[in-house]
Amino acid sequence: MTSPHPWLVHHSPPGPARLTLVCVHHAGGNFRVFKDWPGHFPPDIRVLAVSLPGRVQRFAESPLLHVEAIVDALLPSMREVADGPYALFGHSMGAFIAFELARGLRAAGVSLPKHLFVACGRGPGLPNRYPGLHDLPTAEFLAELRRLEGTPLELLDNPEMMDALLPLFRADFGLCDRYVHRPGMPLECPVTVFGGVSDPTVTRAECAGWREHTSAAFTLRMLAGGHFVVHERARAVAGHIARSLST
Repeated sequence: MTSPHPWLVHHSPPGPARLTLVCVHHAGGNFRVFKDWPGHFPPDIRVLAVSLPGRVQRFAESPLLHVEAIVDALLPSMREVADGPYALFGHSMGAFIAFELARGLRAAGVSLPKHLFVACGRGPGLPNRYPGLHDLPTAEFLAELRRLEGTPLELLDNPEMMDALLPLFRADFGLCDRYVHRPGMPLECPVTVFGGVSDPTVTRAECAGWREHTSAAFTLRMLAGGHFVVHERARAVAGHIARSLST
């Protein structure tokens, strides 16, 4: 059954744009984490965010459990975006989705993004250092979320919210667990990776693992911050992205 809700949500005000930036959020998040991003970009860059099932207006829908299912569902909406210049950005779980979306678009004969930006995610093909996290008993699962520092404390400290969100968190972390990189030709577009110097979940070396997945330019930017550095330093990240897209 087709969802009545859009897969892509516009955060930028209506109007002409030179390029569209499509953003994919982290595990347990939703499209609203990018709502302030348009204010950090020049007006000729339009910001869209992917709206996944199981959250916000799609809360009644079951979360998708595999990256491939998300890519297949997104492709029809992305075809229209890809009629013009566009770029992809993915944070943490969203890094895998954005990467596989670029590969899916290429396989479908759709033009590649002008640039792929990913943040705080290990390079595809590198081993998962936290396997089976989503299957832990509740107390252990919450303890691991705290230890990994990948979930805002205001959520972890709110039992009612966590009770409601726990199935979604488990689904998203399970999606990351089940993701298996299938070797293929590197992308022909540039790739930029953002990492947090103090991120306990993804190391600099794991960020550098994205290098082999592009035959074009590769850039690694390590920023002062943790797993959510792209939101903690959104203006700086947007500046890097905007400069990369200006050529």
